[in-house]
Amino acid sequence: MRSKPLVLLIAATATLGVLTACGPKDDPAAAPSAVAGSSAAASPTSAGMSVAAACAAVDTAYTELDAQAKAIVVQGMTAEMKGDSAGAKAALAKLQPIFTRVAATFTDAASKVDDAEVQAAITQLADAAKKESTYKTFDDFNEIEQMTGPAEGVLKAKCNAAGAPLQNIS
Repeated sequence: MRSKPLVLLIAATATLGVLTACGPKDDPAAAPSAVAGSSAAASPTSAGMSVAAACAAVDTAYTELDAQAKAIVVQGMTAEMKGDSAGAKAALAKLQPIFTRVAATFTDAASKVDDAEVQAAITQLADAAKKESTYKTFDDFNEIEQMTGPAEGVLKAKCNAAGAPLQNIS
């Protein structure tokens, strides 16, 4: 019975590490405050977004995710470790619309970007965010890095090559 809190503590540390890696490296106030690309008309056939613009949309979504989700994840994991299932469920309920919004931002950017590799990577991030919005326990967050790592690697390389290095994914 004592191993469950240890497993959750390890999961909390890993999840916080992933969320911290997604966060701004410099001044958080300097990060964009709105989701890029949201003012353009969303259409699955409306390609034409440059790689740099797609990178900006992803970076901004990660800034929003970090700013809004990190404290809630800590709250929820702490509640879950203490056996407070109501507190954990309340935190998960708060996270659901955040991940849904981020998934929509990623889906929008993926539908518009001209580069097929960037499109596939952003689609993977959208799929991960959609899945995260359905989690029932904080233990489920252990798979975040496995779901997003490969896509983030592609984006880091492509965004750097496009002259738009990601600031919020390390």
